[in-house]
Amino acid sequence: MIAINLDFAISLVISIILILVIISWFRYTIKEDRSLNQSKDVVQCPYCSYVFTDFLKQEIKICPRCESYIENKKEEAMKKDIFKNENKATVLITVIMMVLAMTTLSIGILGAMGSQGLLGQNQVNRIQAEQLAKGAFWQFYIRRATTGVSAPLTITETLDGKTYTASASTDVPGTGPENTSEITTTTNY
Repeated sequence: MIAINLDFAISLVISIILILVIISWFRYTIKEDRSLNQSKDVVQCPYCSYVFTDFLKQEIKICPRCESYIENKKEEAMKKDIFKNENKATVLITVIMMVLAMTTLSIGILGAMGSQGLLGQNQVNRIQAEQLAKGAFWQFYIRRATTGVSAPLTITETLDGKTYTASASTDVPGTGPENTSEITTTTNY
């Protein structure tokens, strides 16, 4: 079985989506360029809206339906080309903004997941250390109550690949109320 980290899986999915968006944009612009190259011979009459082909590429064309004269306006064609280029730029800017937004979102999600993972692991480590310290306390307490030995006690355990060392000791035996002692426990991991 292949184990995949959740952070890696989310990064992979978002990267695939970004790649598909960029590829779609390139395909859109390439298809638009091809269709413009093929439609240079196609003319639409501004009076009757009849569409016909002009293979002779004359400066002044005659509509086959209404027989109106159609002048080839270079200025109008240039405006159309500028407008189409503006549309391409708008699409490109939109794609770039989407890529930046998705990248920011994915970094935020991965950062939050990573910090939650670290926070959760720290909580687990703290609970394990606390339980080990309680065990060291009770072992020290029972040993001292049954044998009367007040020597420091050290317990070492390995849990989930981490080594925990708990120690229990008392400073001055029998100085508290009713001849009780203060027992100090510390845990390192």
